[in-house]
Amino acid sequence: MKSYSFIFICKQSGKDIRKTINTQGECVGYALELAAKEAVSKFGTQEIYLESFLLSNF
Repeated sequence: MKSYSFIFICKQSGKDIRKTINTQGECVGYALELAAKEAVSKFGTQEIYLESFLLSNF
């Protein structure tokens, strides 16, 4: 199974805030979907952007 780290960015109170979400899966699209849902929950808004991601295949 592949591990992914996605870094999302959100502008809150005039500041750029970043959060790293780690997920696992065989397909990057599904892993991104899961990570985005978690990021929306953590930020409390849907106004988020994907800054970068990292794939780890162990």
